[in-house]
Amino acid sequence: MAAKRKNVSEMNLTVVAGGLMFGRVTYAPGSRFGPRVQTHYQLVLMEEGAAQVQLADGATLTAAAGEALLLLPGGEEYFEFSDSVRTVHSWLHLPPEFAPADLRQRLHRGPRRAPLTRGLRAVVRAGLAQNGRLQEAAILAPLAHALMEAYLTAAAGARDPEGHPPPAIERAVDFIENHLAAPIHLPEIATAAGVSPQHLMRLFRSHLGHSPMRLLWKLRTERGADLLAGTGLSVTEIARASGFASQAHFSRCLRRQYGQSPLEWRRHWWRRREPIPPSP
Repeated sequence: MAAKRKNVSEMNLTVVAGGLMFGRVTYAPGSRFGPRVQTHYQLVLMEEGAAQVQLADGATLTAAAGEALLLLPGGEEYFEFSDSVRTVHSWLHLPPEFAPADLRQRLHRGPRRAPLTRGLRAVVRAGLAQNGRLQEAAILAPLAHALMEAYLTAAAGARDPEGHPPPAIERAVDFIENHLAAPIHLPEIATAAGVSPQHLMRLFRSHLGHSPMRLLWKLRTERGADLLAGTGLSVTEIARASGFASQAHFSRCLRRQYGQSPLEWRRHWWRRREPIPPSP
C-alpha cells in the first residue's frame, strides 16, 4: 500500500520533549494515513466519523464516533477514515519510557477498543488545554496516566461486570509473563490456557487485537529494554535472560519496537539517570 497522508484540515498539539503528546485532528472524507511503525502507546478517541486500522499481522481494528482505540508499540499501521463524512479524533501518544511497568503490562493485557466515556473526554480535554506549548513531563505525564487508566476502566465496564477478559486469555498471559526466558511456543501457551491453539488465536485477536506470539515477543523486548536501562548486564546476557536466542534477534526487535539499538537505548537512559524499573 502506498504511503500517504492527505486532507488534514485542522490539528492541535500539546507536546513534551521525548514524544509524550496530546493532539486533535480533523480528516476530510476519504483520507488515508500510513503505513507507519507505532513506537508509542496511543489512544485514538473518535469524536466524529470512523476509522479502520490495518495491522501488519493481518488484524483490523475499527472504531466509530463514540469509541476509543488502543494501539500498542512495535507494529506497522495503516489508517483509513470514513469516505462519506469528516473524521475528528483526539489522541494521546505515550512513549513506553513514560509509562510505569504495571501500566504497560495492563495495557498489553487489555482490550483494544472501549466506549468513549465522559471520563475519557474530560481528561483528554485537560491535556489539550495546555495551549499547544511544549510542556514539562511533570505536567502532562500525570494526565497521560490518568487517560490510560480511564480507558482501562471504560474497557472493563464494556466487557463484563468484573472487567476481566476470558479466563483462557488470563491464563495464557500469566503463562507468557512467567516464562519469558523459556523457549515456549503457541502449543505450550494454548495448553496452559486450556484451549486449542486455533481457539486461543481467535480469542486473542477478538479481545486483544493481536496474536499470543506477538504479545510474547513484545513482552520479551520490553523486559530486555528494562534490563538495559536498569542493570549493567551485557547485551548478550540480557538477550538470553529475556528469551532471545541471539543478541542479533534481540537487537532487531528492540529497534523495531523502540527505534534504537541496545547501546543507544542504554546510553539514553543512563544519561538521564532515570532507569525504568524491570518488568515483574
